[in-house]
Amino acid sequence: MSENSHIIQTDIAIVGGGIAGSTAAVLLQNAGIEAVLIDPHAVFPKDFRCEKFNRDQMEMLERVGISGNIYAACTPIEDIWIARQGRLVNKMHYPHYGFSYETAINSIRAYLEKTDKLVQGKVKAIQSCKAGNRLILADGSQIEAKLVIMANGLNPGLRKQLNISQTMLSKQHEMAIGFDIEPIEGNKFEFDSFTFWPEKSSEKLAYFTAFKSGKSFRVNTFGYWDKDDVFMQAMKQNPEKALNILMPSLEKLIGKFKVDGRVHVRPVDLYQNHPEKCDGIVFVGDAYSTSCPGAGTGTSKAVTDVEILCSKYIPQWLDQNRFDADTLSEFYQDETKRQSDANSLHEAYFLKSLSLEKSLIWGARRWMRYFYHVGKGAVSGMPIIAKKTKLSKAA
Repeated sequence: MSENSHIIQTDIAIVGGGIAGSTAAVLLQNAGIEAVLIDPHAVFPKDFRCEKFNRDQMEMLERVGISGNIYAACTPIEDIWIARQGRLVNKMHYPHYGFSYETAINSIRAYLEKTDKLVQGKVKAIQSCKAGNRLILADGSQIEAKLVIMANGLNPGLRKQLNISQTMLSKQHEMAIGFDIEPIEGNKFEFDSFTFWPEKSSEKLAYFTAFKSGKSFRVNTFGYWDKDDVFMQAMKQNPEKALNILMPSLEKLIGKFKVDGRVHVRPVDLYQNHPEKCDGIVFVGDAYSTSCPGAGTGTSKAVTDVEILCSKYIPQWLDQNRFDADTLSEFYQDETKRQSDANSLHEAYFLKSLSLEKSLIWGARRWMRYFYHVGKGAVSGMPIIAKKTKLSKAA
């Protein structure tokens, strides 16, 4: 990396420092490839995004060499309580990890060995130049790179400037809600992690999950309400009451609680961008196609993208000194990437159908999951804790 007349020159410029961009920066550093990470924040700020890693995702992070700091920043969770049809049906061993998104991102960035690997700023424009592409930052500074990795998530500005089209796959596909809770009136949460699946499809709930994260209990709730839904309006006014109306057996199962602090709400669209004709620019993670938070595939999809790109294709392209659109299309056509993208989309639609569809087939699938966990719970000798009201039929 060098500077010429106040223009930073590098092999790779990464736009956006979330999980995809920060991981890419570390992988390229470890491969000895010149790269800079560009993000408006030197320290990533609080943001409501991914807040749990499962065991498979941690194994991915171990494989790419960034798990050590993340393990230190996460709260390990060994077991999970599962409630279905208003009953606590299973307590099972299921290792996973709670965290705040910003803590995880800053833990990944801590692997960057030089301060000049991270450029604090916002990219306002991208222009072609002799070196490849020139990035113009808001403060007027410039960065020239042979290849630009777009990892700027949901930000549409640069995509529109580059005339990249977009296909909307599922508008307002899901509503993601995050907040902290704490027990009250002498209650104590006996679980490390608890997941409540809906009793009826008419509730529009995908699931409610509470888990340890640091010194708090964090809740992620996913569902298919629109912003004007009665439940969404009630969450603004009295979240505890809204949750207990939505899940009448919840307080019976976990005890009395209150919502502590702000309720974060994020509407989720599923879309696919089409950057395949761009020379010298490659899109990864949500910048390429979005995922469903409730399906839990976002981290896997983003890390798969950057692992393939940084370990397989970028070294090859640098050796060939080729960054034209036809060459970059090798990445988009990679079979592992395509399978990862397809799986993410499949899981998004599957969860929505499992939550909402009223057909006999989907009703049977919900009941099959109920009886599976009842059986597992019985085998483990767990007494079933049920609500007092009559068991609801699956809609």
